[in-house]
Amino acid sequence: MKKLFILKLIVLWCLLGAAAQDDTLVGYWKGVIQTGGRTFTFVFKFSSVFQKGIQGFLDLPEQDEQNIPIDNIKITEYKVYLVIEKIQRKYEGHISPDKKKIVGVYIRNEGTRLPLTLERMDSVFSMKRPQTPQPPYPYKEDPVVIVNKDDQTRLAGTLTIPDGAGPFPAVIMISGSGAQDRDVSAFGHKPFLVLADYLTRRDSAVLRCDDRGAGESDGNHLAATTATHAADVGSMMDYLSTKTEIGPK
Repeated sequence: MKKLFILKLIVLWCLLGAAAQDDTLVGYWKGVIQTGGRTFTFVFKFSSVFQKGIQGFLDLPEQDEQNIPIDNIKITEYKVYLVIEKIQRKYEGHISPDKKKIVGVYIRNEGTRLPLTLERMDSVFSMKRPQTPQPPYPYKEDPVVIVNKDDQTRLAGTLTIPDGAGPFPAVIMISGSGAQDRDVSAFGHKPFLVLADYLTRRDSAVLRCDDRGAGESDGNHLAATTATHAADVGSMMDYLSTKTEIGPK
């Protein structure tokens, strides 16, 4: 019994030690590399998962890459070693005594080593785009769900309507190739949100929807044809014709 008790204590001590070690990295870390005249931001996100240990993901905002899994995480005293197999990258660094900074190198698969210092953040990182409109808006913004009657696909979107009695002219925003959300979000930019805001402030209603298979819309974008996408837009036109605030022309 005594040996079993001691064994349990050792196991518990090991688990507590591992948990304490995990807490060193848990949270958000941000660093920047400047190379070739460009700036690249790196956001590492770590969390402690019960019975699985520490797990991590990497965001690359300028490249519109999010939640790239970190496959191997090792912490030895104040040293950190990370392996990111999806993009064939590694990171090695030393944690500062106050646990607020990691000074290290970002290693490419060909062996290039770039200095990368990570600093702990208090909250999740988001790209600051000054042109992106911020609420409150001087117009109405309503969430909508439009159904393509041909195949019953539900398309989620946003309708912005100027203040006033109307009726107002309307614009339907249509994305280009690929499955896009209603704002055509890419690299931290939201161009359709910017355009919708501009037009609505100038007395035009604007309808923009997530493409099928993107955002909150149903359907399979890869299985859609040009005729399918045209029918989706036709459904948006039918929806606008039911709105008393929208001019019939």
